[in-house]
Amino acid sequence: MAGVTLPRSSRPPVPARSGEAGITMVVVLVAAVVIMVTVLGTFAFLSQSIKYSRHQQDTDLALAAAQSGLSDLLAQLRGDPTYLSEVSDPSDPYCRDEATGGPEGDYFAEPCGWNDSTAVQWESIGDRQEYHFAITTYSPITEQVEVLSTGRAGDVVRSLKGYVGREASDKWLYFTDYELADPTDYTTYRTWTNDPAESVYGPNQLTSQGCGGGYSLGTQAGGTNELGYKWQMSPTSPVRRTYVNKGLSFECAVPDFVAGDVIDGPVHSNDTIRSSGAKFTDRFSTFDPKCQGAQAADPATWNRCVDGTADFGVMPTYRDGPLQLPSTDDPREAATQGGRGCLYQGPTRIVFDGTKMRVWSRHTVTNRPGCGTPAALASSGGVEVDIPADDLIYVDVAGSGVAHTMIPSGAIGDGLQLGTYTGAAAGPGVKYTYEKAMTLPSKQDGIGNLFVEGSFSASVTVAAHGSVVITGDLVAEDPATNLLGVISGGSIEIYNPIMVSHTSTPSGGRYIWSTAAELGRDPTWTQNHDYDGDTTVLRIDAAMYAETAGFGLQNWKEGGPLGTLKLYGSIAQRFRGIVGYHDDQTGALYSGYRKEYTYNESLTKSSPLLFSPIKNGTWVITWVERTDAPPALR
Repeated sequence: MAGVTLPRSSRPPVPARSGEAGITMVVVLVAAVVIMVTVLGTFAFLSQSIKYSRHQQDTDLALAAAQSGLSDLLAQLRGDPTYLSEVSDPSDPYCRDEATGGPEGDYFAEPCGWNDSTAVQWESIGDRQEYHFAITTYSPITEQVEVLSTGRAGDVVRSLKGYVGREASDKWLYFTDYELADPTDYTTYRTWTNDPAESVYGPNQLTSQGCGGGYSLGTQAGGTNELGYKWQMSPTSPVRRTYVNKGLSFECAVPDFVAGDVIDGPVHSNDTIRSSGAKFTDRFSTFDPKCQGAQAADPATWNRCVDGTADFGVMPTYRDGPLQLPSTDDPREAATQGGRGCLYQGPTRIVFDGTKMRVWSRHTVTNRPGCGTPAALASSGGVEVDIPADDLIYVDVAGSGVAHTMIPSGAIGDGLQLGTYTGAAAGPGVKYTYEKAMTLPSKQDGIGNLFVEGSFSASVTVAAHGSVVITGDLVAEDPATNLLGVISGGSIEIYNPIMVSHTSTPSGGRYIWSTAAELGRDPTWTQNHDYDGDTTVLRIDAAMYAETAGFGLQNWKEGGPLGTLKLYGSIAQRFRGIVGYHDDQTGALYSGYRKEYTYNESLTKSSPLLFSPIKNGTWVITWVERTDAPPALR
């Protein structure tokens, strides 16, 4: 067929090109690129997130492994009492432990034979977890351990520094054996007498003996007198503990914590703590059998662990058996036979001032270098010497030639109103005064009692054969590093000078001393404890241990309200001392102090000199903190 040529006007028109067609292509390409970038970014983010999640997971696993190392060490110490105390050569259990060994720096590196070329050993606890621990410091006397435990998971290494030790009195803020008033407290157990040759406020011997007076560790020689744990069980009244003396029961004075008291730290008592609304913020344990019924899920049952009511921060726990207070390393032996620190004799007064202390001690005959000569110590101004840092100050009894009479004011420095006793009554109108607490035989001249106050910037332990009397604030410049230990063979008392006078009066051709006339509290004394600028607060930064008695306020029923007692440290005592007199119903303070006790957590890491572990205490982890892993383990 022949082709046909159409006229130009009959051809289909060719569409004209739009000017936006190229732009559309660019937009499509840009959108594609954006989507691709977004997708790639998402994949990258997801990849990084997965890596971060894995790293975080490994970090958690490494820390858990490090914690397992601490738990392993704790189990070893509880299972083998000689695990650390008898490390002497590579055959010992610690040296052969699969979790120990490695570069030099371990406390036991030398006896175990480890050095820089020793391979690090890891204990595996799973497919991807393992740990290694090393002892960095160890004290066989206080049985305290600093340990570095390192965990590893994949490529992540994390370390924990832990402090592990046997339970000790300074590891609790508050620790008592018997929750009854100190039987040597003349304010609680007192008897009046008109015989000036006797103590006006001597202990009531019958009651104080029945409530623990005269006992050291439960049973007198011969076994006839017994002070023991005995709870009186009754379905209609609270469980109450009574005390037994030759078969006779006595209702003893039992102090309590009251509303407004704050006990911010771990607490333990072998007895029943009495409380009427006090606040306990930390661990609380007791040997009271009622506490066995407390249930973690039911806070309403927690008050079974006290006689009364309390505000608990954590659930109280029952300890199956009493914890035995330690016999501290004998400070007298350390001072006299060991020859360490400063040794003074008879009543001694110390006022701390930074790294210095001013000392009065008129019966001291020793002459230790740096502690003051006998002549200077006996002078009216005393002597200023350096505090024996990281060492001991011990106050012993005076020599046999010192008469046991009342200590007159001025005998151990100005300011202490101790009395002006002048001997037998003679002549009309002659008077003498005395501070009530100073009439007790235990406070007489020649007895080894320490009177102490001041601000200090050194660590030291003060100890006395008799009592320690705190005559003002005891303030640490840095409580984290300046640790003060206070050890008393008897009681630890807060000075509260209540003065009494006698007048010489005629009687049958001679003169006798009249009956006591109350003068009240020495009004000047409040200015003598003003080291932190607040005379309404008495502050004590110390770890205290009253071995046979308690910690309390002298003349606690007299002198009116004194403010707040702020303790930053710890208290361990055989019997319960009293620091304030309150209304049982309203909690109103009649006299003495309200309590604001706070635990110094530095005591979890170290103890003051001569503070020993509790005899039947177990090993515990007292402190854990994160730290950098050693380079050799990274």
